[in-house]
Amino acid sequence: MKNKFPITISGMQLTVHTDYEQEFVDALAENVTEQLDDILKTSRYYSKLDAALLLLLDCTDQKARLEAENSKLKRELETMRLDLEIQKMENEKLVKPENAQSSAGTTDASSEIDA
Repeated sequence: MKNKFPITISGMQLTVHTDYEQEFVDALAENVTEQLDDILKTSRYYSKLDAALLLLLDCTDQKARLEAENSKLKRELETMRLDLEIQKMENEKLVKPENAQSSAGTTDASSEIDA
């Protein structure tokens, strides 16, 4: 269900339609306002639109970097999963002959006792 409520970003009123709760969106708006204000403080020549575009550019860059890092970590995780499967199979190969030898040894020993 879509929620509709007003927010303020850097003194500008907007109405948003979202599935998120108002408290969450208000916190986002406050964060954006802080970041815009920081950009505006660094240069008095930037308009709010300039600052907003610079912030958007920075957020887009950050998102691309995080997506690349996420992809890298997913590949590493998949490699580790495959390595683990290989280790499990090698472990099973080592354990099975050991069990076969010990049961074979037991059978031979009992045969000797009965004889």
